[in-house]
Amino acid sequence: MEELSLIPPTSDDGSSLLVKVTKLDRERAVFILDGVHLGLANSLRRTLISSIETLAIDQVQIETNTSVLPDEMIAHRLGLVPLVSEAMDRVVKNYNRDCNCDSHCEDCSVTLTLNAKCNDNRTMEVTSKMLRVEGTHLERSNVGQPAIDETSGENRGKGIMLVKLRMGQEIKMKCIAIKGKALEHAKWSPVAAVGFEYDPYNKLRHTDLWFEVGTNPLDEWKLTPNALWEREPAKDGSDAFEFNARPTRFYFDVETVGQLRPEDIVTKGIDALILNLASVQAGLNELSGGEPLRLLSLDGAVGIRGLSALSTLDELMQRLVKDGVVPRPCQIFDIIVGSGSGGILALLLGRLGMSVDRATEAFIVIQEGIFAKDSSKNWALSKKLKHECLMESLDDVGDGALLVPPEDFRGPSCRTAVITQTTSGTVSMLRTYARSAGEHRWTVTEAARATLASPELFVPLVIEDDDFRSAPNNPVELAYSEVESIARSDSSWNARIRDRGTVVVSLGSGDIPQVVDHRDSFYWAKKLLREYNPSQLNRRITSLVQAV
Repeated sequence: MEELSLIPPTSDDGSSLLVKVTKLDRERAVFILDGVHLGLANSLRRTLISSIETLAIDQVQIETNTSVLPDEMIAHRLGLVPLVSEAMDRVVKNYNRDCNCDSHCEDCSVTLTLNAKCNDNRTMEVTSKMLRVEGTHLERSNVGQPAIDETSGENRGKGIMLVKLRMGQEIKMKCIAIKGKALEHAKWSPVAAVGFEYDPYNKLRHTDLWFEVGTNPLDEWKLTPNALWEREPAKDGSDAFEFNARPTRFYFDVETVGQLRPEDIVTKGIDALILNLASVQAGLNELSGGEPLRLLSLDGAVGIRGLSALSTLDELMQRLVKDGVVPRPCQIFDIIVGSGSGGILALLLGRLGMSVDRATEAFIVIQEGIFAKDSSKNWALSKKLKHECLMESLDDVGDGALLVPPEDFRGPSCRTAVITQTTSGTVSMLRTYARSAGEHRWTVTEAARATLASPELFVPLVIEDDDFRSAPNNPVELAYSEVESIARSDSSWNARIRDRGTVVVSLGSGDIPQVVDHRDSFYWAKKLLREYNPSQLNRRITSLVQAV
């Protein structure tokens, strides 16, 4: 990773962005964020504290309590016990307040029990480690388990003290944990603290250092370790004071409570801030009556990778629910472009106007046509038979529809294009919104077959003397060029791009290409990352700056 200069960058627009992770362990993530605006850095700090979903006990049903502590005090202490929240969304799918159940269920909560009784003449310590998670769906998961301090020290592995019992005293209670954010209550905050500092030498004079007359303020206000990362000012005070200078280097120290790993807190916080920025932008667009142009680009990705792209798209659609209705992608995006099996998804979602759920079902049918087994011979079908199976499944899904819909077509759809390539190397687009005079009248089935013309799987596809083969895997650059081409002849698109920019969502298995350098536009590309490394954090910060 690039080394930090002792002189912070002069720019705060993201052009000099750099992230340096200086410490990472089970409790803390310490990093330096270089080259961003103070408002953005402080927004990230506040988001880390208050906008990340975690689990916390929200209801306590007390059956027995003969301890010296009143019910309310024990319930309050239980509410502050940190519960493991990694991979929480796989188990707790709904907010309790939005769930259709009467009170709580496995989809919106985790149930824990606490049963303890002192049967001998000694003081019994009841700790959070004694909480037990109920439910067969959690047998192979640690979601909802009390977070236990496993670091070295006298309290290692003991859990948090809840109450002490003497002989004959007993507590028996049932706890309901639900997910929430610290915006509602501090018990959902995943951090004990977020250290935040800039300008450790106070060169910008943003801080007044109080001190007694006749004493040295530096004796009262010791320098923090962050001062090691910046040049020390001249001791004689000869350095010129730049009154227009702005802070561009920020020092973060994220300390976890235990629900999430510190690196997960940082990446989830960045994702949450991106979504908040998107929500603000959408609100401003609604007030001003204008919206950015929206482009969906789908890579070629067969099998589970194609389903993964659909799953990510479904998550996005779920976040755009309005009045209880999940929108279809063709109602959100102005144009959908795909290549290979991504082209098939584009046709399903854009030209045929399917919901994500319906497109997933259709995509599985098509995949079965490609990877079906021939029990009479061997598992690998011949190229000709695979071609026939694929065409049959495409015909079932496309139902003979033309690629360019008729003028009186009123069904749900949006502009759609798929990438094709001939054996001569010519790359072109088949579009639902443009057809030249005398051009072949493509059907949806033919267009799907043309973009998925892999010679390794199928017999060659020949239409009007053009022999097609596999198209480029990642179409996002071609897709963005297509948007610019349409905007040159469509004044409404041109105005939206000029006034509101372009939202580009690129889904697939490849790297994100730099299609355009535009901070005035909202460029958002989410990657599902599971394992931490410093470059991952750098990429998340980069996507955040691009969003701004």
